[in-house]
Amino acid sequence: MSLPILNHHPIKPDGLVLWLDSKNTGSVAATGTWEDYSGNGYDGVCQLDAYVNSAGAQLDGTDDYIACGTGPSAIAGDITVMALINSGAALSRSMFIAGDRKATSDKNGWEFFVQNTASGEKLVFQADSGASGGYRIGSTGVADGVWHHVAGVRLGNTFHVYVDGSLDDSGSSIDLAGDISSTSITCVGRSPSSNDCFLGLIDGVMIFSRALSAGEIKQHYLRNLRA
Repeated sequence: MSLPILNHHPIKPDGLVLWLDSKNTGSVAATGTWEDYSGNGYDGVCQLDAYVNSAGAQLDGTDDYIACGTGPSAIAGDITVMALINSGAALSRSMFIAGDRKATSDKNGWEFFVQNTASGEKLVFQADSGASGGYRIGSTGVADGVWHHVAGVRLGNTFHVYVDGSLDDSGSSIDLAGDISSTSITCVGRSPSSNDCFLGLIDGVMIFSRALSAGEIKQHYLRNLRA
């Protein structure tokens, strides 16, 4: 995927909870505010040396991240998390795109990250409800130094992972009981349960309190392409 043109009008915005978009916000220096363009007021605050400019949020992989408050963490059921990511890192650890799970493994929440595997850096989307949870691991490498549109979806007990508008992995989890809401701070570039920060660029972050269809995700991907 080449350099993206970010959506200025989301497709079917029902359930849109958070939207961080560099094209709508402009340049934001470290400790500055990345405006939540959804209208819900969950503005992201740049932590440490995190910086947002026309290329997106620039994150050093060490301690930079964006803190968006507890509002988006109230999602209890179906959820969609989308973002544009660009990283050329092949690290011996995970890189978190976004998340709001508590530090202890039996706490509610969700996480979306790039996991280092034997066959490359693949997407993982997971959610937890109490002591149970579910996840899916994609099959497409996404840490290759180019932009990728990525999405993680929970629909009941089914999890989907999308890369560049196409379904990358899908499956059911019989362990996830239901409510995944938490009281932790939703973060972009890391998860509250881990210090494994993202190394590279993140932009166009959108969180929905519903499961977007495959067609909707495809439309978002296509609208982000630059000819």
